[in-house]
Amino acid sequence: MNVNDIVSGVIIPVILIIITTIIIISLILMTIKNDIRKENAKIKKQEKENKKYDNIDTSIIYKEIDLSKIKDADVLKDNVFEMFKTILKAYSNSEDKTLKRLTSDSLYNFYHEKEKKIKDNGEIEIIKNITLDNIRILDIKKKKNDYTIKFYLKINCFNYFVESRRKRTSRGYDDRKIEQEYLIYLDKIDKSCIISKIVKVGQKVLEKEKKEKKRKKK
Repeated sequence: MNVNDIVSGVIIPVILIIITTIIIISLILMTIKNDIRKENAKIKKQEKENKKYDNIDTSIIYKEIDLSKIKDADVLKDNVFEMFKTILKAYSNSEDKTLKRLTSDSLYNFYHEKEKKIKDNGEIEIIKNITLDNIRILDIKKKKNDYTIKFYLKINCFNYFVESRRKRTSRGYDDRKIEQEYLIYLDKIDKSCIISKIVKVGQKVLEKEKKEKKRKKK
């Protein structure tokens, strides 16, 4: 065996290894670029959806009425918030009986159709950790013995979508809360109370909560 054969026997495998490594690195970079492209597209889509609310606090628009003549106004507010929270949870968890008990026919149908549309899209809407920021009574309309009371409600919560099969986030933010503003209409008919209408009037993505680092024990 001459020197040229020895050199060829060493160089060719090395070249093959280098070429294989380059191909693998190229494939990895292509995958990373595709993932980045998909993530950017997802963020742009989410930003486009949020733009219709302009991330503006609309609370200054909705003034509370004089509550001096309303008995137990705070209790009424607490009850409405609990009803609203239960409705969102019932919708998110597909609890039809609870949803039907607390809503008007039109509002029940709205949530039922929305849930079906999301399921057909292979997704589940997650709404959790709902906390109250503000609630106001805006108007009370009386008709014989029945009432319709209009509320302004500001909450913050986690609200995003996950894929039904893989359970991974498909839309929205699972690492930060959303501040949402609603108008809620409560109807008292005879001895029962239902929420007849829920209108979202504002939404803002809050900053990601910073996790406190644990101090190392010396």
